[in-house]
Amino acid sequence: FLENVPFDYNDEEDVAKGVEFIRNMHSGPKHKLGWDFNMIDRAREIQNKISTDYYNAYEHFVELRQNIETLYEMVQKDGVEFEMCHNDACSNNLLMGKNAVYLIDWEYAGDNDPASDIASFIINNDYTYEQIDKILEMYFQREMTKEEMRHYYGYIAISSYFLVLCYFPYNSP
Repeated sequence: FLENVPFDYNDEEDVAKGVEFIRNMHSGPKHKLGWDFNMIDRAREIQNKISTDYYNAYEHFVELRQNIETLYEMVQKDGVEFEMCHNDACSNNLLMGKNAVYLIDWEYAGDNDPASDIASFIINNDYTYEQIDKILEMYFQREMTKEEMRHYYGYIAISSYFLVLCYFPYNSP
């Protein structure tokens, strides 16, 4: 049993603890689960299960899909080694215990770019660009390079696209 205090994106201490947890998960020895979690392949699988009429109702969906797939190819060229990732590190999955933070619900776990975890944390709140930069600097514990910023913002877009495909079709009227 874990006494849990709900995670609050508006509480700076909760945000700092969440970011620290994600950073610590990806620092030190690299762990692998043995299977890749490719967000683009998974998005295609989801799309194939849903009527094309659903997506065709959105005027720019095909263009968006093409742009995200191109972006994914570009961030892969950065050569970041895949490692064990949760891929859904959002407030619903972060439990704020008395003495530690816990991450639950590992259904999307797989080897991926570590940027996917901090991206999934960021996209689950309505942050400004300034706030996102602050969170990423908190994650890096320093100012980011332009290349890191480009890479992580790329994953914010990719993770957002994936999240919408995972949840929106099933939760819309």
